[in-house]
Amino acid sequence: MNRAEVKALFLECLAECGITPKKPRKKKAVPLIKFDPLAFIQGRYTAPGFTGLWVKFCNYRAERKKGLTEQSAALIFNKFNSWTVDECLVAMENALENNWTTVYKPKQNNFTKPAAPVEEAGY
Repeated sequence: MNRAEVKALFLECLAECGITPKKPRKKKAVPLIKFDPLAFIQGRYTAPGFTGLWVKFCNYRAERKKGLTEQSAALIFNKFNSWTVDECLVAMENALENNWTTVYKPKQNNFTKPAAPVEEAGY
Protein backbone atom coordinates (compact mmCIF):
# COMPACT_ATOMS: atom_id res chain seq x y z
CA MET A 1 0.00 0.00 0.00
CA ASN A 2 1.26 3.40 -0.83
CA ARG A 3 0.73 6.54 1.18
CA ALA A 4 -2.30 7.74 -0.83
CA GLU A 5 -4.08 4.41 -0.38
CA VAL A 6 -3.45 4.42 3.37
CA LYS A 7 -4.80 7.94 3.63
CA ALA A 8 -7.92 7.05 1.65
CA LEU A 9 -8.53 3.99 3.83
CA PHE A 10 -8.08 6.05 6.97
CA LEU A 11 -10.55 8.68 5.77
CA GLU A 12 -13.09 5.93 4.93
CA CYS A 13 -12.77 4.55 8.45
CA LEU A 14 -13.29 7.99 9.93
CA ALA A 15 -16.37 8.55 7.74
CA GLU A 16 -17.87 5.19 8.83
CA CYS A 17 -17.45 6.23 12.46
CA GLY A 18 -19.07 9.59 11.80
CA ILE A 19 -15.90 11.57 12.39
CA THR A 20 -15.02 14.37 10.03
CA PRO A 21 -11.33 15.31 10.01
CA LYS A 22 -10.51 18.94 10.62
CA LYS A 23 -8.80 20.85 7.88
CA PRO A 24 -5.42 22.21 8.91
CA ARG A 25 -5.44 25.94 9.55
CA LYS A 26 -3.38 28.10 7.30
CA LYS A 27 -0.78 30.15 9.07
CA LYS A 28 -1.24 33.86 8.67
CA ALA A 29 1.65 35.69 7.13
CA VAL A 30 3.30 37.87 9.73
CA PRO A 31 4.72 41.12 8.39
CA LEU A 32 8.42 41.38 9.10
CA ILE A 33 8.28 44.98 10.27
CA LYS A 34 5.19 46.64 11.73
CA PHE A 35 6.60 50.09 11.19
CA ASP A 36 9.34 51.68 9.17
CA PRO A 37 12.56 51.53 11.26
CA LEU A 38 14.38 53.94 8.95
CA ALA A 39 11.69 56.59 9.26
CA PHE A 40 11.71 56.15 13.03
CA ILE A 41 15.43 56.88 13.43
CA GLN A 42 15.56 59.63 10.82
CA GLY A 43 17.62 62.44 12.29
CA ARG A 44 18.21 60.69 15.64
CA TYR A 45 21.43 58.75 15.15
CA THR A 46 23.78 59.18 12.23
CA ALA A 47 26.73 57.14 13.51
CA PRO A 48 28.28 54.79 10.96
CA GLY A 49 26.75 51.33 11.19
CA PHE A 50 23.87 52.38 13.43
CA THR A 51 21.19 52.36 10.72
CA GLY A 52 22.08 48.90 9.41
CA LEU A 53 22.26 47.41 12.89
CA TRP A 54 18.93 49.02 13.86
CA VAL A 55 17.21 47.51 10.80
CA LYS A 56 18.74 44.09 11.59
CA PHE A 57 17.48 44.35 15.17
CA CYS A 58 13.97 45.31 13.99
CA ASN A 59 13.87 42.42 11.51
CA TYR A 60 15.14 40.02 14.16
CA ARG A 61 12.34 41.10 16.51
CA ALA A 62 9.78 40.60 13.74
CA GLU A 63 11.15 37.11 12.96
CA ARG A 64 10.73 36.21 16.63
CA LYS A 65 7.09 37.39 16.29
CA LYS A 66 7.74 40.21 18.74
CA GLY A 67 7.82 42.99 16.19
CA LEU A 68 8.54 46.50 17.27
CA THR A 69 5.85 49.14 17.48
CA GLU A 70 6.31 52.88 17.65
CA GLN A 71 5.88 52.70 21.43
CA SER A 72 8.35 49.86 22.01
CA ALA A 73 10.92 51.54 19.74
CA ALA A 74 10.47 54.79 21.67
CA LEU A 75 11.17 52.93 24.93
CA ILE A 76 14.37 51.49 23.47
CA PHE A 77 15.44 54.95 22.31
CA ASN A 78 14.77 56.33 25.79
CA LYS A 79 17.50 53.93 26.94
CA PHE A 80 19.75 54.96 24.06
CA ASN A 81 19.46 58.66 24.97
CA SER A 82 21.44 58.11 28.16
CA TRP A 83 24.12 55.94 26.49
CA THR A 84 26.98 56.71 24.17
CA VAL A 85 26.67 55.74 20.52
CA ASP A 86 29.24 52.97 21.01
CA GLU A 87 27.21 51.56 23.92
CA CYS A 88 24.10 51.57 21.71
CA LEU A 89 25.90 49.66 18.96
CA VAL A 90 27.33 47.11 21.39
CA ALA A 91 23.92 46.70 23.06
CA MET A 92 22.22 45.89 19.74
CA GLU A 93 25.03 43.51 18.76
CA ASN A 94 24.73 41.73 22.11
CA ALA A 95 20.96 41.48 21.72
CA LEU A 96 21.33 39.87 18.30
CA GLU A 97 24.09 37.50 19.43
CA ASN A 98 22.26 36.38 22.57
CA ASN A 99 18.74 36.17 21.07
CA TRP A 100 17.40 38.94 23.29
CA THR A 101 14.32 40.90 22.29
CA THR A 102 15.48 44.07 24.00
CA VAL A 103 18.73 45.89 24.61
CA TYR A 104 20.73 46.10 27.81
CA LYS A 105 23.49 48.54 28.63
CA PRO A 106 26.87 46.86 28.16
CA LYS A 107 28.65 46.20 31.44
CA GLN A 108 31.85 48.07 32.15
CA ASN A 109 34.87 46.20 33.47
CA ASN A 110 35.54 47.43 36.99
CA PHE A 111 38.87 45.61 37.39
CA THR A 112 41.84 47.80 38.27
CA LYS A 113 44.37 45.21 37.15
CA PRO A 114 44.08 42.14 34.95
CA ALA A 115 43.66 38.76 36.60
CA ALA A 116 46.84 36.72 37.08
CA PRO A 117 47.45 33.94 34.58
CA VAL A 118 46.71 30.42 35.79
CA GLU A 119 50.39 29.49 36.15
CA GLU A 120 51.16 32.48 38.38
CA ALA A 121 48.14 31.91 40.62
CA GLY A 122 49.50 28.49 41.60
CA TYR A 123 46.71 26.33 40.23
